[in-house]
Amino acid sequence: EQPDGRKRVITESQVIMELLDRWHPTSEGYKAMLPSEEDTVGWSKFDTLANLERELFSWWCTLVFRPEGPRLGGGSGGLMGMLTGKGGGEKEMSGSMKGFLDCLSKVESALTSTPGPWFFGEYDYP
Repeated sequence: EQPDGRKRVITESQVIMELLDRWHPTSEGYKAMLPSEEDTVGWSKFDTLANLERELFSWWCTLVFRPEGPRLGGGSGGLMGMLTGKGGGEKEMSGSMKGFLDCLSKVESALTSTPGPWFFGEYDYP
């Protein structure tokens, strides 16, 4: 809340995590959202994952708002067919769909490289 009583909407992931860590500190029993300031390895991994998040969002926006032609609708299964592999294959896939799916593969690789359900599986925070 602003000093004048107005509310703010925060959309940046890192800012949201910083605020959650400030409002719900580990000293009160909450799990940290971000690495500690001294954890250079953790911050390096965070930066890599933050870049991956931005890349995925960029490809999603490109796919949704600039899909490169009629390949997303009708014929050979449309968008769902391409996502589920029941479509017409790569020949019918737009560059934006290919970029999005390639980026999803990177996200899957990052997620499956950890032992648990979090990108930071080796740490005690998501």
